[in-house]
Amino acid sequence: MAALLWLWANPDSRVKKAVAEENPTTRQRDQTLSLLGGLAGLHNVRLVESGGDATITAEQLAETVKSPNEINILSLVPATFALSPDIKRVTLNILDRTAVTFERAEFTDTQGDLLYQPVLLGLFTTKWLLLSNGLWTDQNEAAYVTFPLTKLLFDLGRLIIQQPYREEYIQQAIKSWKVVQARLNKVLPVDQRGSLTQQVVRQLDAFCAAIDRLAISKRLGLRTEAERYAMQANAAITATYDIQQQALALRDRGKE
Repeated sequence: MAALLWLWANPDSRVKKAVAEENPTTRQRDQTLSLLGGLAGLHNVRLVESGGDATITAEQLAETVKSPNEINILSLVPATFALSPDIKRVTLNILDRTAVTFERAEFTDTQGDLLYQPVLLGLFTTKWLLLSNGLWTDQNEAAYVTFPLTKLLFDLGRLIIQQPYREEYIQQAIKSWKVVQARLNKVLPVDQRGSLTQQVVRQLDAFCAAIDRLAISKRLGLRTEAERYAMQANAAITATYDIQQQALALRDRGKE
């Protein structure tokens, strides 16, 4: 399973070509999905394909119903996309749960070495749990949404302070947040977010607004204004440290 997910996310064009040339048979694909399903506590795993659409149906083993291995169950989706290049949409339909459809395009931005990749992967899991009527708690939100967002802000901060200064780093940081924000709004609307997620989103907004003005000020040679906006960006980073610590405490609650 780990190898399949690695192959899916690996940006090396040679790896992609090798996977494409492998072209597994339908029988091999079904065997792989059955194996992954077994590892996830599923049985009677079936895949029905029609054009660019595919539906995976399965049942949970009785002993796993109360505590399903959600990540392993979800691994069936990227595995199907990786094994079947022609499939554009995959619907995951587990008995007694609401079916959820994923578009191949949802995975486009999770490939490669991108700063926001961990956030999008977390939102992928979030979508599954919310729409399939899985267990969704404050602890899940801290793990799959809040903490990755705090890490994103710190990563964006490290990106823009690279020397020598380059405005394109700032534009890259702003674009990264726009990509994440668009996906976040679809998966977890504002009225469904917990307090910590709302807080870190405000800090990301403030950070990107500040660095956008910082870039303009530096371009115009406005040193005093540039320093002011740099301080505002730094304030957003500082405020996020506390949010991250709270998210970590919530995420790890009960693990000791």
